[in-house]
Amino acid sequence: GSDYTSQMTIDASNRLTMPDIVGGVGFTATLPISLDNVDNIRAVGFVLNLPEGVSIIEDGAELSSRAIRSHQISYNLVKEGEYRFAIVSLSNKNIKNNEGILLTVTLKIADDVVPQDYNIILSNIELSATGEGLKQADDYTAKMTIQTVGDIDGDGQFTLNDITALIELYLSRGI
Repeated sequence: GSDYTSQMTIDASNRLTMPDIVGGVGFTATLPISLDNVDNIRAVGFVLNLPEGVSIIEDGAELSSRAIRSHQISYNLVKEGEYRFAIVSLSNKNIKNNEGILLTVTLKIADDVVPQDYNIILSNIELSATGEGLKQADDYTAKMTIQTVGDIDGDGQFTLNDITALIELYLSRGI
């Protein structure tokens, strides 16, 4: 018996990407995920791997104008920090255009996350191309910088020093 996934080919001409993002401890951050494609893509599946303490808010994934009218999105938590996404068209339509944001995900950063840089990873990317079946795309990694909100002096904490620095900044600019 052959393994279904071993029949898929890695395809560099169609890929999912995302930018490096910044978020604050205890706040939300927005993660746009883009599809750049040469082929006509009908469906997309992938896993989004997030750092510990970062999750997707309820109903936190929204399709862009490329697919909002023709496709549906579903996602579920596989295990902590790992979400499986599926974007499909019940009428078998292609995703519009060949580049740009496909969906936006709103992330919640817990109050106890340590401020530092983390990796966010798109993995197990599968693209259904019209007339060509399922293709697998390369994994993609971006950086998520988590900061303490209000930490003006960069010491990782929000303290009286930060308030003083902010006041001095405003006064120096005549604000």
